[in-house]
Amino acid sequence: MGGSSPPLARLPRLPLLTLLAHGDFARTVAHCASRGLPIATATLPGGRALFFVSRPALAFDFTSAQPGVFSAREDHAAAAPGVVRAAGEAWHARRARLQPLQAPSALEEIVAPAARAHLAALPRAALRLPPPALLATCRGFARRVMHELLFSAQPATPPPLPPPAAARGARRRAAWRRVARGALAVAQLRALLRARRGSFFELAGAFTNAPRKVQRLAASIAARLPRRVSGGGAAAAAAAAAEGGGAPSEEEWVKAQVLLRCGEGAADGAGRRRRDDVLQWLLGEATPPSEAVAYALPIVSDLLAAGAETTAAAIASAALLLAGDEEKRAIAAEEAGRFLSEGDMETLDVRKALTSLRYCRACVMEALRLYPPAPLVMRVANSDTTLHGVDIPKGSAVITSPETLGRDPESWERPNEFLPNRFLDGPAAPPGAYIPFGAGPRACVGQQAALLISTLAIAHLFASSSDDEQSSDDDAEPDESI
Repeated sequence: MGGSSPPLARLPRLPLLTLLAHGDFARTVAHCASRGLPIATATLPGGRALFFVSRPALAFDFTSAQPGVFSAREDHAAAAPGVVRAAGEAWHARRARLQPLQAPSALEEIVAPAARAHLAALPRAALRLPPPALLATCRGFARRVMHELLFSAQPATPPPLPPPAAARGARRRAAWRRVARGALAVAQLRALLRARRGSFFELAGAFTNAPRKVQRLAASIAARLPRRVSGGGAAAAAAAAAEGGGAPSEEEWVKAQVLLRCGEGAADGAGRRRRDDVLQWLLGEATPPSEAVAYALPIVSDLLAAGAETTAAAIASAALLLAGDEEKRAIAAEEAGRFLSEGDMETLDVRKALTSLRYCRACVMEALRLYPPAPLVMRVANSDTTLHGVDIPKGSAVITSPETLGRDPESWERPNEFLPNRFLDGPAAPPGAYIPFGAGPRACVGQQAALLISTLAIAHLFASSSDDEQSSDDDAEPDESI
């Protein structure tokens, strides 16, 4: 894009201490937006530059309009396994194997049946759980659906999770969080100092999801200290049961599934089982068994991790937002109840579901606008270029935040409010303002599957819970944590 922006020498510059103070590149983008800065830069040790973009038009320009100028990874990532870290021809070939996941036939024949088969993992009482337990329940459901999509199989007996620790005092928990924040700051400082040699992908990983990292570090510190073990209450027990698919041995189970399928592929005729799932698409007919494990295992591991987290976050966010708005909740419950009362979940027609559950789908899309699962979108300049009149040297990284773009006041009316109706009639915002699944060629290949699974889950939760809650909870007080 052209324009009258100042040259690079006068561009707002962010000191490294500002990046460390924010602790998260998404917060840095939000900081630029709050200061009215469409773009700002920071220089790393060694001279490489980061550019932070806070306007949708600029985000669209570097993520979608110029795919040949900006790439998602540095060149040395071409040899990386899987799909998240890979680049170049290797990434294109793997992406092509996964492309059927976008087709309407796959949504109809594979995705919808997998979601329907495991809706029981979302119990009728899930909406009464506190938010962390609800999210854990959604993760359990999402993992089961992803197991079905990837492998046509489920773990035979989910290994038990460690029992929850007894609640400690608020003062001690705050101390653990302070220690965790200090440890994270040290790790981020090291990442900045290594940036002259390391990849932008690794640097962005150190500055992504800082609150979650602090929470996990604090939990890790607490786990190493002597503690008493207690039952944790009914809500924690329900969440632990729902999290069965994400038990510690899941990685070994996934590897065993890939090894098993590769062994079947190597067998002569009778030993081979034909399955219509994502792993079958990846292996195809011509993948040598000796190469299949090294090729397929990183890809399905990426898909399982990304797909389960994205879908669980979408379901939990939409459920919590609806639970906090009685009027919108009633609309969703009425639509879902009508859909399910006709028996449509049993003989699921995807096209009819997307037509009949328009409001539930809009609720999911609006939740993704406010709380997108992708915290950052980053591209690397392949050559010297310009953005909004600003010079972008070759090898620089350009970063934006889907959450900041999704709350841009120039693109969205009442941007901080939960208004599902904005998604009922066509595009709700200009290009670049809505990218919860990323944008351009690297956009999530499973976004249509995630939207369908999340929509069916929201319909199931609210249609199933409406009659129960009206009969048993008419006088119940809402959970203040929501």
